[in-house]
Amino acid sequence: MQWQQLVPQIPCQTDLISVLPRVDVVISCVGNDDDLRQLAYGDDGILSLCQPDVIWVDHSTCSLEVTTEMY
Repeated sequence: MQWQQLVPQIPCQTDLISVLPRVDVVISCVGNDDDLRQLAYGDDGILSLCQPDVIWVDHSTCSLEVTTEMY
């Protein structure tokens, strides 16, 4: 990753399992409803791995249906 070469003191994690249980805020952006559902509801998704009080900000391009489903 080029940005990591510029700022080597910032650790890089490549999987959600090692990151999500330790964060306070998650910001996500995916391309469609199915991707967002997988990110949220999958076995290794945000809702199963994050602490209950995590703040999740999503700015994906998705339908009103999936937005209201997750709200």
